Amino acid sequence: MSSETPLTSGQVSQFVLFGNVIGVCAPLFIRSTYYAIKEPKSRFIRILKGVMTFFMLVKTSLFIAMAAPNGANCRALGLSADIFYHTSMVAGAGVLFKRIEAVISFQYKSQIRILHYLIMATRFIVGMVDVGLVHVSPSTSGSCDYLDMHVIGIIYTTLDTAIDFYATCIICLVLTRHMRKLNKEGLIAVNAQQYFAIVIYNCTRTTLLTIVNLIAAIGIASNLGNRYFIPLVSTLWPITNLLFVSLIGYDTDLTEVIRNMQNRFQDKSANLFDLALPPLAESSPNRSPDTVM
Repeated sequence: MSSETPLTSGQVSQFVLFGNVIGVCAPLFIRSTYYAIKEPKSRFIRILKGVMTFFMLVKTSLFIAMAAPNGANCRALGLSADIFYHTSMVAGAGVLFKRIEAVISFQYKSQIRILHYLIMATRFIVGMVDVGLVHVSPSTSGSCDYLDMHVIGIIYTTLDTAIDFYATCIICLVLTRHMRKLNKEGLIAVNAQQYFAIVIYNCTRTTLLTIVNLIAAIGIASNLGNRYFIPLVSTLWPITNLLFVSLIGYDTDLTEVIRNMQNRFQDKSANLFDLALPPLAESSPNRSPDTVM
């Protein structure tokens, strides 16, 4: 005769949050894969989005398996979930960095790209150190208890926040500088509100992710014994993952938005914060200006 283990209200809410993350990741992965095959011009950034969403989906599924009282191998599940999580975060950082490279001056692209590779490598190394130090053990209920090494957790959470803040600052500086040039020369575009929309979007994303990442860092730092003072795994991480995947996965293609503005301004001086868009001949005439990558 099989025994039944009833779920508590906390476990139900936890599974609902995990389900929301999977519900956002799955269509984004399908969308990224479809457009990566259909439009090879932007294939790399869509591959990054596909990796980000697929790995986050698998990570969330593994955490669901850990939370369910099934007597599974907790350490194998925990380490695998950690690897998928950190790989997803590195891929998400790559998407943000590609956005920066799309709008900065061409002569600075190689230096900026090297800097971005170093940051991504650092984030990956910190993640792998966390994988080696994370503690996952079976609980008395048959589920798995996940406990992060609080120092490493604070480091990678802070690094994730810094990466998003850096990307937002650079993009906003580039667009703000370009708007001032247009205004100075009397060439301000009729639909200049698109500039403001991009700036507001990036600032909103950074604000939301910064808030939840700081709360997560506090939660990791305030673990008491083998328990988190803040429900990190069951509440904060699903919300953070949901915001991360949604806000980066559905970000607007800055290059296409700016290129399709009615008035364009070219500056003769080469500056790090100058816009650097590919020639118009490279853009596809069938591509809509509001494409989401």
